[in-house]
Amino acid sequence: VMLTVEGGSVLCGKLEQVASLHACGVRAMTLTWNDNNELGGGSDGETPSGITPFGKSVVKEMERLGIAVDVSHASDQLFEDVCGCAQKSFFASHSNARKICGHQRNLTDAQFDEIVRRGGVVGLNLYPAFLTGSQNASFDDIYRHLDHFWSLGGERTVALGSDFDGAQMPSCLKGIEDYICFYEYLLGKNIKERWIDQLFFDNAYRFFTGL
Repeated sequence: VMLTVEGGSVLCGKLEQVASLHACGVRAMTLTWNDNNELGGGSDGETPSGITPFGKSVVKEMERLGIAVDVSHASDQLFEDVCGCAQKSFFASHSNARKICGHQRNLTDAQFDEIVRRGGVVGLNLYPAFLTGSQNASFDDIYRHLDHFWSLGGERTVALGSDFDGAQMPSCLKGIEDYICFYEYLLGKNIKERWIDQLFFDNAYRFFTGL
């Protein structure tokens, strides 16, 4: 178990707060939430923007301390800018495939490819609006995103991301206790058990133990 933070606004524009978070056990942080902040542009920001000079300093300090840079909720420009300044692998804790559901919170194929290339991880998001663009979703809908990421060579990249901390969940998977049903669903589709184990544990474990 480890602590993560959603949104670099918690830093209040102070670089020294990164070390304070690390001392409290924080090992990952999204640079933004939906809106723009002192670090850069969020995926729903009114004015599209990339990383700020302060954001670059934060990324450097996070990498120095061993806090993973999380690009979920990042604008496309912020993602591109992180690629330009990050020296270590980064990840997207809860983001799906934009090719399957065209929401701006989801990753483009090029973005996913970059995370794969850098040895990062992408966690599937269970929020129906990011899976189907509607108010509900099924295991089949989750699988479409998973299968697409696998088709891009992501068998060692894709993981479980959920968004259990407040987002609406699909009726088929309301909490962590239902993940066993998704595991059995994948076995029923004759997916390699090694790939399923990588999805459920190995990929995320490898990434976070390598910080």
